[in-house]
Amino acid sequence: MIGDKYGIGLSTNNVGYVYFNLGEIDKATDYAIKSEKITTEFGNPRLIKSSKRLLFELSALKGDMIAAEKYGLELIEMNEQSIAINFPTLSESEKEKFFDNISKEYMEYNGFVLKRKTENPALTAIVYNNTLKHKGLLLKSSTAMRHAILGSNDTTLINEFESWIMLKTEIAAAYTNGDKTDELEEKANTIEKSLVKKSQAFSDLDKIQNLTWLDVQKNLQPTEAAIEFIHFNEFDQYGNKLDDVVYCALVVTPASTNPEMVKLCSEKDLEKLLGSFGGNNLNYINGIYGTTNTPNAALYNLIWKPIESPKCDSIGFQIKL
Repeated sequence: MIGDKYGIGLSTNNVGYVYFNLGEIDKATDYAIKSEKITTEFGNPRLIKSSKRLLFELSALKGDMIAAEKYGLELIEMNEQSIAINFPTLSESEKEKFFDNISKEYMEYNGFVLKRKTENPALTAIVYNNTLKHKGLLLKSSTAMRHAILGSNDTTLINEFESWIMLKTEIAAAYTNGDKTDELEEKANTIEKSLVKKSQAFSDLDKIQNLTWLDVQKNLQPTEAAIEFIHFNEFDQYGNKLDDVVYCALVVTPASTNPEMVKLCSEKDLEKLLGSFGGNNLNYINGIYGTTNTPNAALYNLIWKPIESPKCDSIGFQIKL
């Protein structure tokens, strides 16, 4: 029975994408809604994600931004759940490949938020939190954490950690198959709380996964600002990747009610300005930044001037170089 539902859900989802690619938006939407309902009933994450992604793109294309926000957030939340489930058992190289596989969905969402942020500024907090978490997870090695625990000579700690890894592996398999994971997750969470208390290395990695822009804001002095630079491909209305890459700044100050997302420039703008990398060649560096007597503000105008614009004054922030 589950196999039949999977087949029906897959077929329905595929038909939705066919109509989407043909530009028959209403038919595509009907099939995407049916697919989401069918796949949610038997809980296959891959097909649920595929249906939600199609509904996200269709809603944005139709101008139904409230629905697009809903489906976009649900899609991102599914990715974050998948990261939390799978990362503990992945090597560093496997983590990078994992991110590569889902990067398009984050790039599409970031591009959507860039266009939608005026109407709903709270969306920028999601982009900032994702950026913060992903950077931390990739920089803070879980391999080093694993080695620290296994090399601790603490038998109880090692046994708990190995039990936690086994549970995470079971959860990942169950999640992929669409099976219920509530009982397994409850057991894993209980062990995780114990590991946080007993292992500093585990605690540090756990904190990274729960950081938000509000944590960053709490640590800022009145005259300070925190800036995260991000870049992502933009996509057309049918989800096709466009050639250029957009660079943005995510700015947080003590006065921020939400992070400010500021569009800076495109990759082509930077390539035109920077040309071929000249390393530490003095002439190349002077060509980019200028000299004391003849300053060159071109790079400043691309990267810093948009952050200093009057639009950013509303968040109580002025960069002084």
